[in-house]
Amino acid sequence: MKKVIIGLFIIGLTAQLFAQNTNIEELPTVVLHSVNYKYLSDVNINHEAQIIQFLQNEVANFNLKNTDVYDEEESKYEIYFMIPDGYILASYNNNGKITSTLERFNNSKLPHNVLRSVTDTYPGWAISKNTYSVSYNQGKGAAKSYKLILENGDQRMRVKTDGNGNIL
Repeated sequence: MKKVIIGLFIIGLTAQLFAQNTNIEELPTVVLHSVNYKYLSDVNINHEAQIIQFLQNEVANFNLKNTDVYDEEESKYEIYFMIPDGYILASYNNNGKITSTLERFNNSKLPHNVLRSVTDTYPGWAISKNTYSVSYNQGKGAAKSYKLILENGDQRMRVKTDGNGNIL
C-alpha cells in the first residue's frame, strides 16, 4: 500500500513537469504616452515629494473631454487642483493638452541637492519653512524655485534657490 501511494505521488509530481510550456515567445513592446508627457518630463516628477508627484500625475492624466464644462469651441480651460499643502492651476487647450501651470506647495520634502546646497552654504542654520514653486509653460519648460526660511537661535533669514539648489 505504501508503494502504491508513493508511486502515485511521484507520478503526480512528474506530470507537473511536462505540463509547462517552455517555448517563450516575445511580445512586441508597447509604449504608452500621455497627452501631457512633455509636462511630466519638464517638471521632472521623479525628484519631488510623493504628494507632489501624485498631484502632478493627476494634472497630466486629467481628461478634460469627460467633464461637463467641455465645449469643442472653447479654446482654453483653467482647472484648479488642490491638496491641503498646495495647489496646481493648470491651463488646458481644447485638445486636453497642458499649456501652462502655476504650482505652489508649502513645507514639502526638499530634494537632496537643495538641502545639501543650503546646509553647506549656511552651516548651523535650520530650515523652518519652505515654499516650492513651479511655473510651467508649454514652449519654455518648467522653472522651479524654493523659498526657504532659515533659523539659527533667534535669527531668521530668507533664502531662495532654483530647482538645482543654486542660491539666488
